Amino acid sequence: MLVRCKLDFLYYNFYDNNKTSKYVQPHKHNCYELVYYIEGKGSTTINKISYAFNESSIAITEPECYHDEIHEVNTKVLYVGFSYENEPINLYNSVIKDSGDKIILCILYKMKKEMLDREPYYELKLDLLLKEIIIELERLFSRNNIKDNSFKYVLSFIDQNFTHDVNLNTLAEISGYSYHRFRHLFKEKTGLSPNNYIINKRIDYAEELLENTDLTMSDISHECGFYDSCQFSNLYKRYRGTTPTEYRHLKK
Repeated sequence: MLVRCKLDFLYYNFYDNNKTSKYVQPHKHNCYELVYYIEGKGSTTINKISYAFNESSIAITEPECYHDEIHEVNTKVLYVGFSYENEPINLYNSVIKDSGDKIILCILYKMKKEMLDREPYYELKLDLLLKEIIIELERLFSRNNIKDNSFKYVLSFIDQNFTHDVNLNTLAEISGYSYHRFRHLFKEKTGLSPNNYIINKRIDYAEELLENTDLTMSDISHECGFYDSCQFSNLYKRYRGTTPTEYRHLKK
């Protein structure tokens, strides 16, 4: 199995929110990019999909895909750009967590040292270490995908049952995670907490009914899974900035 890859750049930075912008504007590269968040917390949007990140998160961005960063706190980052034929190991836009012993970070620090020391054959060593990272990324993907297969059933259940009461503890158990980890991963994958995801689904459905039916607010709130029309109206205004009645008048 031959892994063909070459390092294009290695860069590291510390974003002090008191001195630098909290936002890195959308940009793209003609190579793959690996971003390792050594410290910090925030979010990144890759190819229009939002992901949360924190300490030891790893973002992978494919070539020619726009991506940005928002730093909620001071953030320490290491960037690696590299050319890769994307075989035999497939890399794709994603944000995953490093292993418990931070094996990816250890390799990145070796690469950083090689880059700074410039010992004989350091360029060859950098490419060898890059190959090692790609292999370790595949191992991380494989471990995560075992549970990701269960996670897709969780999302499917919510998408088909959001108008009913949804027990998030049960869904966490089905997905194979603790409730705390489940909530964290759910936000990483969807950009929303489980509760916010469900509320948005209900509001989207409510807007369909507001536009296409003459149902009363009470009937719509019941149909969409809200406790009553008061809760429906309050949540709608909080999430959409207007009232359901105003939305209906605007659309009709």
